[in-house]
Amino acid sequence: MATNHIDFDGTNGQGATFADYAELDITGDIDVRVRVAMDTLDVGGSSHCFLDRASNNVRFELTAGSALKLFWHDGTSLLSRVSTVDPKDIPLTNGVIYWFRGTLDVDNGAAGHDVKFYYAVDADSGSQSWTQVGTTVTTAVATSIRTRTDGGVIGTTNSGANGMAGKLYNVEMLDGIDGTPVLDVDFTDLTVPEVAAKSFDSDANTATITLDSDPATTGWRYSGLTAVTGTAVAGGVLESEIVTGGETIILTTTGDTWVATAGDDNAITDAIIAGIDSAQSEGAGWDAEVKGNMVFGDVARTSDTVITVTLAVEAAYVITANETITVTVPATAYTTAVEVVATPTFDVTNETPSSGGHSRTATIGQVLQTG
Repeated sequence: MATNHIDFDGTNGQGATFADYAELDITGDIDVRVRVAMDTLDVGGSSHCFLDRASNNVRFELTAGSALKLFWHDGTSLLSRVSTVDPKDIPLTNGVIYWFRGTLDVDNGAAGHDVKFYYAVDADSGSQSWTQVGTTVTTAVATSIRTRTDGGVIGTTNSGANGMAGKLYNVEMLDGIDGTPVLDVDFTDLTVPEVAAKSFDSDANTATITLDSDPATTGWRYSGLTAVTGTAVAGGVLESEIVTGGETIILTTTGDTWVATAGDDNAITDAIIAGIDSAQSEGAGWDAEVKGNMVFGDVARTSDTVITVTLAVEAAYVITANETITVTVPATAYTTAVEVVATPTFDVTNETPSSGGHSRTATIGQVLQTG
């Protein structure tokens, strides 16, 4: 299944752009598909745009109120329809990869047009098993889509609004329902040079996709290209194993090399350590007791493509809930100088009983009563 992806943090105006080309001028039936893992499917009053071609000429999003929404412009008016069921109410799960799909049948043969929405559990492109979300939205008049000479954006709107928060893997637009792909953007197979250049070609019609701005300072990161393995990662690691030390985190990069001074006593190694971060913030947790105590001697550049981090004994490490650890590798550590989020994350499993838990100790009287 997909691992590499663009990780958007909801910043408006940060996404990927593409220029206009003739095949995008679909005036009849259209089929839009995205493969995403939303941070949350309950988006409240915010909208999260997946694709906006030519300023709402065709737009697909998870809209305010948490429904799927498909927009199109018929040359006179901006039209839109929303799913009759919210994905969160199916229920689908936050952070899990799904395909979402919106189709427009501009003439359903009964003097009307139909909009349908679907989801599919994660699968490779072209092998999805679709389930309709809610019911078909039918309007008793045929419609069409105007032609435009604009390109489009992914992850936000053309006007720089509705930035999405989540992981984006694929974006597809088809001419006709189950028709010919005219836009096929695959973020799962980018190379290091493509991410560094912030430019690559779509798998359909070789449209050039440009990643906006600088990933080190704006609202997206590329996740992948460096794999996280090691004894702390395979199957997860226990709280007690962090305490006793000796666990390893191994970072193996693909298509790039580590700079020669990674692991030395310098700012590069400090940044590698700082990027091994917990999603939680317990007072005696990972960030305070593990990351906070790491030194350059714990980080070794064991080859051009491998860095090994060996955890020291951390006797004061105590957590009250599981911790999730993400490794973000700084641009300065790579030869091509591009920051990425390594995959996968890993969990530290809590073993410390909470103060509010039930005691396992029974009194002599209780034992006699049950004997």
